[in-house]
Amino acid sequence: MRALSTRARIVVAWLPAVLYTSLIWWLSSRALDVPLMGYVPLQDKGVHFLEYGALSLFITHAIATTWRERGVRALIAASLVTTALGLMDELHQAFVPGRSSDDLDLMADAIGAFFFSAAYLLLLHWLALRSARLPGAGAESSSPRLSGGEATSESRLE
Repeated sequence: MRALSTRARIVVAWLPAVLYTSLIWWLSSRALDVPLMGYVPLQDKGVHFLEYGALSLFITHAIATTWRERGVRALIAASLVTTALGLMDELHQAFVPGRSSDDLDLMADAIGAFFFSAAYLLLLHWLALRSARLPGAGAESSSPRLSGGEATSESRLE
């Protein structure tokens, strides 16, 4: 089986984030009455936290897969991109009948983005440390690096 080209790998890495963003945009274009909302902690704000946290996971994965940035820079980039998408969504909702724009929703989006992105990167770091400790694992480990230094295109796109 032939390996994907660099361009195809980039598309595959970013496609989940684009599709999930499209789903969020589509859902926010409708007035929704969600009967299960009472079961979500903090109701509306909890949904925003989880919704944009999940989006941040997709974006953080795409950044960690395709960019040279790792660690804090990837966390900041993913959080900012996700929060910017949340801001655009809140502005969009201001013009949708039956929906409203709320600053606290945007705050929940940003907190969820930061929390989930940090959790993802901590998990990557833990997995890299764990694999480095395994017998036979050395500097040639296939785990993604989390330092901000140079990385080969192969390590970025694995």
